[in-house]
Amino acid sequence: MIFLLFFIPIAAFISAVVMYRFNGKIEFLRMDFVQFTYAFVFSPLMFVWMKSFILLITKNYLGSGVDFNTLYIIDTVFSVFFLYLYAFVVIHALTKSFNLKVYKDPLFDLFDHTEYYHLWLSHLVMFVGVMLFVSVFSLTNAFSPLEVSLSDYAFYAICALGVVAGGGFFLGFWLSNPKQEKANFSRLIKLFFGFFFMIHVTAFYLLDVAFDPEYVIFWLGLLFFATTVIFSLFAYKSEKAQSIFERVAYGFKHTGWEFKKQLFKNKK
Repeated sequence: MIFLLFFIPIAAFISAVVMYRFNGKIEFLRMDFVQFTYAFVFSPLMFVWMKSFILLITKNYLGSGVDFNTLYIIDTVFSVFFLYLYAFVVIHALTKSFNLKVYKDPLFDLFDHTEYYHLWLSHLVMFVGVMLFVSVFSLTNAFSPLEVSLSDYAFYAICALGVVAGGGFFLGFWLSNPKQEKANFSRLIKLFFGFFFMIHVTAFYLLDVAFDPEYVIFWLGLLFFATTVIFSLFAYKSEKAQSIFERVAYGFKHTGWEFKKQLFKNKK
């Protein structure tokens, strides 16, 4: 363990220095590959290493006087500080990628490049990430029942919250859809709605999950995805439903919301 704590940062530093000479030569997701690696490989790796190092120091050198609450506060303060730092690391990696593009071609369409992240990639990762996050918790509950005691009213209220959350999530997706001509963001997200819903339905039948408070998180997730699927079907089949969604979404739109640059154009 001690060896790894010293080996990981040294190996990461050497790798980062060696990779730096390849700046501007390879791209991944329209981002310079070296900068992508710094932001999404080395930085998370260092986050895990630093948390492990703090845990080791706290437990071994501060003695048994450190209780769980103190350890939790130390870990939380560090994590929040690192998240702020990491936000600027990602900003730097992205803007450095822009800088390398413009260096190669001063007439490069930087606006088109930024809209790719704004309209497409960030929306895709955020929505799929939330669905994956919900699924991990709900499916874990399907395998491991909770030891909780809830009244019927509380249980039904939490289940209803899953429906409300699913409706709100669908509305957020409806608002965020970039409506690109070639790359159909809407169709892709709806496929993910159906995919995660089917996983939950399969888990329900295979594991014989009871409609009880012990599985409240599972039912929260199942109803969440069921709502997104039902709304998607109505939005696809019914023009009236589309009109309702548009009227509801209109209250959340800001000035210039409808301005969306077309990406993925047909190449002539």
